[in-house]
Amino acid sequence: MTYEYDEKSRTYKRSMLGEPHVDGLSGEQLAPSTLVVLFANVGLKGGDNPLGWVNVQTLGEGEAYVFRQGNLIEGTWEKAEPESRLLISDQDGEEVSFLPGQIWM
Repeated sequence: MTYEYDEKSRTYKRSMLGEPHVDGLSGEQLAPSTLVVLFANVGLKGGDNPLGWVNVQTLGEGEAYVFRQGNLIEGTWEKAEPESRLLISDQDGEEVSFLPGQIWM
């Protein structure tokens, strides 16, 4: 899967296997306005696990990349408790603000 920034629409057009990835109902190419990549630890679920289920770290902190308006913001993510909100900060420690539109993580 790849995303390519389109300046005209200010979105990241998604492709799979070199072809536009389109919505099954509208036929339009999937194109979120913001992409967020969170780096987290991943491990196999313990115990009897015949399906190979994994556990993804959802609490704690890690690196984050935010792709917005054709730019990359490097920073960190933090989530202390299951009930707390996800905080994404830039390299200066300032909280990243998000613009209206689809945000995909």
